[in-house]
Amino acid sequence: MPKIPMTPVTLIHLVSQQTMQNVLPALALRPERIIQVRSQGEVFVRAAEATKAALEEAGLKAEVLDWP
Repeated sequence: MPKIPMTPVTLIHLVSQQTMQNVLPALALRPERIIQVRSQGEVFVRAAEATKAALEEAGLKAEVLDWP
């Protein structure tokens, strides 16, 4: 298995209703910083909260940014 460089990584999520597509890369990469970018619709607010909760369960923190 190839080694992944251990430099600080920032992972940017474009929030959708597909939580696992955002959680799995974070679990694999264990980034230093995770930024979730979401639209302001209620569906995206709930999806971002679900993803953030899943990441926190795995010991990762995520910031949420609202896209206008």
